[in-house]
Amino acid sequence: MIDQRINNSLSKLEESLKEIKSAKEQVEETIAAYDNLSGSITKYVKSLDSLTPKIKELITTINEDYAKKLATFDEDCKSLTEATSKAVKQLNNAAESNKKKVADMVESSQQTLSKVEDSLEEQFVKVEQSFAQKLANVDSSFKRQLADNTNPLKKSIANVELKLRLNQNLNIAIIAMVFIAILISLFK
Repeated sequence: MIDQRINNSLSKLEESLKEIKSAKEQVEETIAAYDNLSGSITKYVKSLDSLTPKIKELITTINEDYAKKLATFDEDCKSLTEATSKAVKQLNNAAESNKKKVADMVESSQQTLSKVEDSLEEQFVKVEQSFAQKLANVDSSFKRQLADNTNPLKKSIANVELKLRLNQNLNIAIIAMVFIAILISLFK
């Protein structure tokens, strides 16, 4: 009778050891899945790192272009200021000698100033549009590359989460079965 109980206990212990071996294999699979996810994340980080120099280069290009156009705008403003100062001096001198010439010069200066103002305004609008377009292109490119790089990562994470949930449920079931087997063997 005691031998029979010992044999039964040994048989149950052998089954429990098989289940523990199975649980160990599941843990190893989970670790392998984690390693795969870690590799995917590393690739994603490297991909983002490769975008950084491109974005910096684009920002530098935009800044240089903006600086050039701003310098041109400043030069035009300086030229306008100088032309205005010169025109004012000429107007003051001419006003003394001939009112008609002064009126003609004022009208001419107004037309010139209007043309210069229109030209400056057009250049400023072009600079602003160019900057906005380049910024929109950078934003669009970055979003597209980010989406392309995150989709595989999301799939990997979803697969790992599923495997972890399955392993967790299986581990709980195995532990419950081992506990029940131990309880049964204790009460026999």
